[in-house]
Amino acid sequence: MAPLVGCSKGSGSGGAFVVLDVDPPHNGIVFLNQSLKIRFSSPVDLATANFNSVAFFVQDAVGRQLSEFVVGSFRHGETAGGGTDPRVLEFLPRLATDDRFLNGGFKPARRYKVVLISGANKSQPVLRDVVGHSLSDDSRIKSFEFRSVSGSTPAELFLDRVMGGPRVTSVDVTPQVGARVGLNALGGAPVEVAIEFNQPLNPHSSNVLLNADPDPRRVARRRNARIRLEYDDPELGKRRWIPALLDMPRNDRTGATVIVRPDGVLPNDAAIRVVVENDLEDLAGGHNRSEPLYERVVATFTTLAAHDAQFDAVVLAFENADLADLDAPFRDPVADIKNGLLQATFDFEGDLVPWTFHPTTRDVVLNTDITQVPISNGPPLKVVGGVFRFHDVIIDKGKIVRGTGTNPMVILCSGSVRVDGTLSVSGSTGSASSSFRTAYIPVAGGAGVCGGGHGGKGSPSAVTSSPRGEAGFGPFGRRTGGGEGGRLACQNGQGSGGGGGGAATQGDPDYYDQKGVPYNGTGGSGGPA
Repeated sequence: MAPLVGCSKGSGSGGAFVVLDVDPPHNGIVFLNQSLKIRFSSPVDLATANFNSVAFFVQDAVGRQLSEFVVGSFRHGETAGGGTDPRVLEFLPRLATDDRFLNGGFKPARRYKVVLISGANKSQPVLRDVVGHSLSDDSRIKSFEFRSVSGSTPAELFLDRVMGGPRVTSVDVTPQVGARVGLNALGGAPVEVAIEFNQPLNPHSSNVLLNADPDPRRVARRRNARIRLEYDDPELGKRRWIPALLDMPRNDRTGATVIVRPDGVLPNDAAIRVVVENDLEDLAGGHNRSEPLYERVVATFTTLAAHDAQFDAVVLAFENADLADLDAPFRDPVADIKNGLLQATFDFEGDLVPWTFHPTTRDVVLNTDITQVPISNGPPLKVVGGVFRFHDVIIDKGKIVRGTGTNPMVILCSGSVRVDGTLSVSGSTGSASSSFRTAYIPVAGGAGVCGGGHGGKGSPSAVTSSPRGEAGFGPFGRRTGGGEGGRLACQNGQGSGGGGGGAATQGDPDYYDQKGVPYNGTGGSGGPA
């Protein structure tokens, strides 16, 4: 571990919570996988370390301010013996996952300024030690700057922390059926081969082929992937490639995990080899090409001996659109059948962003006009216009996320969405008439939110009896599209207004009944008074 150096030495006077030194030093240079270390005079409370109390500001190489976010995590530093040093706050930048190395915590050729927020106000997001002392205003170091390296290749951008190329530390194949592995049948548990490496890998698609094109006409790149499965076929020959997709759920400073998932049914009663070629590169571009004793086969497993006839699925060949019913009464877009592939005719509208929305407070309000969104792996995100772009959305049980504002709420996720709590864009409840002898006075309907229509008035006529409530309004105040008003419960009753209409500007506004019949959501009818 590099020694910590900085602008001051010695501890703070009178037990003050101050910064002693930083690594890199002021105006230092860092690789994209290099962490920041800040040494304090007393143990730091890790719960107070976030992107509000440790603020990052980003400029390009010539000093122009950039609207970029730094992504990563905070932890206590490590001692030389591998223990934890609570006086050191360490920031670990997230590693890039794209071919240009531009979506990581640090980007190439940038100037970064780190500001450590200090102050005695306990309501402020400031760094504190474990006994509650905030970072002292007398600390000699309250900010520092550094530059990231320039370049475009892994060797130029990343620090090589481990000698030699990547090494496999373990291989786990599931599911096991006795001493063998299943055939990856469609109705059974999918086969997965998990390969653990001793160091992070170069994420470039030429090295670890993630998100491979499934087009059967473009298999050459997949066939020659540096991580793959193969077997010897008694009829088709040696080293037969098995089509598979790769995933890399972990790639950090401690190592990497690559998951190999076969595309279809595995060969019957076959010895499958897990192959990692010697040109597989670590994060800094290191490989094993010069290792004469390198073994490309890192593991083997044998599939089930199921020699009887097997029926796994009905296969549909989409050679043309002759069997497609283009006049079927569905509201959904018609799929595209071209060159033997069945695919959607539209692309995902979102962007590949790293942000995770995982609220920790019980009630979160997102305004679709303008709002600050709390991000669990980055600083708060300013969103204008109601289109929220995330990688993952997690709403735990008991948590409520409410939409408000005038624009429809659009949430675009490139990863996964899990809602165990409540995600609501419901409008408010209409007013009630609770005063004596005021049934003739119209009462306002509930207000719609996120572009939804307002509810209709109850007892809309002030001069005669109202046989039913006013119909609700459609999206954005349209007179049509709302629910019907409720009828009188009795002759001297008061009519209740209809519900406001829903607004959907993107995605699929339909829902389906148990028979697959699509419905389009509108406002509900008002109930009797």
